[in-house]
Amino acid sequence: MTHLEDFAERTLKPEQYVKKYWIGHYSPAGNFFAATAIRQELVELLAPKPLSYNPAGKVTFESPWEGGSTKGKR
Repeated sequence: MTHLEDFAERTLKPEQYVKKYWIGHYSPAGNFFAATAIRQELVELLAPKPLSYNPAGKVTFESPWEGGSTKGKR
């Protein structure tokens, strides 16, 4: 869906748009596009959050082996 939204904002022909991101597999620009598109969803899955996404500015971790949370344990 993100590619469709991005394409709608451009004045490129479909062939030009695909050439920008695809070279038989994602080009470096395509890899960057995909990473940017899924970045926020990935960050929401992380626990603890990386420092740059942690509102308190610090990382905390509770170990399930020391009586902490077992949430997310496989």
